[in-house]
Amino acid sequence: MNAPAARDPVPRLSILTTVLNTERYLAEALESVLAQTRDDWELILVDDGSTDRSPEIAREFADRDARVRLFEPGSLGRPGALRYAHEQARGPLFGWLDSDDALAPTAVADTVRIFDYNPHVDMVFSDHVVMDDSGEVLGLGARCAIPYSPQRMLVDFVSFHFRVYSRRVYDLVGGMDESVPYDRDYDLCLKISEQAADVRRVRKPLYRYRARPGNISLSKKAEQREHSRLAVEAALARRGMDKTHRIEVSPEGKFRLLRRER
Repeated sequence: MNAPAARDPVPRLSILTTVLNTERYLAEALESVLAQTRDDWELILVDDGSTDRSPEIAREFADRDARVRLFEPGSLGRPGALRYAHEQARGPLFGWLDSDDALAPTAVADTVRIFDYNPHVDMVFSDHVVMDDSGEVLGLGARCAIPYSPQRMLVDFVSFHFRVYSRRVYDLVGGMDESVPYDRDYDLCLKISEQAADVRRVRKPLYRYRARPGNISLSKKAEQREHSRLAVEAALARRGMDKTHRIEVSPEGKFRLLRRER
């Protein structure tokens, strides 16, 4: 009788990347994962119905490294694709990498190390740099100067990138909610800030965020601002603050938490 085949070890971190027509940037994003100084990760790569060369590029990386697991479920939409990615992941920790961004070489090592020595921690996030369409670094992101607290999350998306969070807290908040008609990334992080036993910050720029003309945050600012406002209003209701506080958004997109007049 043949001995049973050995199972792959469970990765410490599942990096989640959804892909939709980002052939120009995808290889750089994936190379940044393969270049990590810590290797106990898997990359869950979900193609969301790309019509360019993105699937071909993704398959090349999956063939190169068994830790890259490619899924092609068809067009799910980004929230559906992200939820699907979480469902395929095997690790106790989740991290996000957008397919047009990139990780610093120590991103996994510097974040996961905190979980290794602090089992009560539920989320770790880092500083990030902004780069232009060609990949030239423009400087630290503005959010890096903002102190974190669950209260501050109501007016600033502080835990922007690179963020790693536990499966425990993801399940506790109900996972990625596809039904909400607003900013689901922000919604998830607001919920995590409410339920996390402990949140830590790494004061290193471990993520390279690409501010390119075609990404949503630049092309649909007004719509995204409204979605973020709805996410905050939902958070106020969950926290029992909606009767006493309201959110105000300036024309420049600045959020202010105001006490309601009696």
